[in-house]
Amino acid sequence: MNHHDPDLQIEPLTFEQLCSDLQIGPHVVEFWLREFGAVGFASNSDGLYSAEVLRVGRLIKRFLYEEYFTLRGTKRRLREAKFRDFSVALSAEAVMFPQSETDGPGPESDSIQLQAAKARQMALHEVAGLLLEIQQLTE
Repeated sequence: MNHHDPDLQIEPLTFEQLCSDLQIGPHVVEFWLREFGAVGFASNSDGLYSAEVLRVGRLIKRFLYEEYFTLRGTKRRLREAKFRDFSVALSAEAVMFPQSETDGPGPESDSIQLQAAKARQMALHEVAGLLLEIQQLTE
């Protein structure tokens, strides 16, 4: 079974599989479980982790390691988007901002990549806000 495909419906994961799929050490995942349990990063009653938890873990990793959010900022973003719906934003980002094969090493490329990262962050913030508005309208 390939646990690395986020769109694949997967069986519940063990703690070790979750760490492996996230490519994060067990001590970090344990910390995240304590910090982000209230926003959906938690095991089920059998001590296993669903595909949704894996997606949340990937979001946490991205917010902390790629977008440099604080723990508090990451929690806020997950709550804002009520991240059950946030997977839509991730899919939209993949379509709106595909990885460019022409980006190579060098200062010009770094500047372009930084601008692209800022644009992605702004777009995600806007999408998250729209998702929250839609959810509030449908409640």
